Amino acid sequence: MSINKSTIWVWITGNATVIQNPCYINEILVTPKSAKKTTLSIYNSRGSTDNLIMTVQCPTGSSKFLSFSKPLYCSNGLYIVVDGDLIGVLIVYDVEPLSGKDKKE
Repeated sequence: MSINKSTIWVWITGNATVIQNPCYINEILVTPKSAKKTTLSIYNSRGSTDNLIMTVQCPTGSSKFLSFSKPLYCSNGLYIVVDGDLIGVLIVYDVEPLSGKDKKE
């Protein structure tokens, strides 16, 4: 039996551990609150600032949307750090199905 990945979206408004398991990031939407520059740092991590994958900078007062034709793989989970004034960040990601002994029937 083949089980597909599950697509999940999450809206965060500050620093957060999004998921502590491996995942694939498909899309990111960063929405700043004010005219200040906002920076989003994305880490392949369960909650520390090790393993920086990328930094997203939003121009003054403008949202930024990223869609990846090949999703970004985070083998150690996904941790987000926000620097700036933020309405929120929408992250769309896939999680791998459980396999082997971890699978629940």
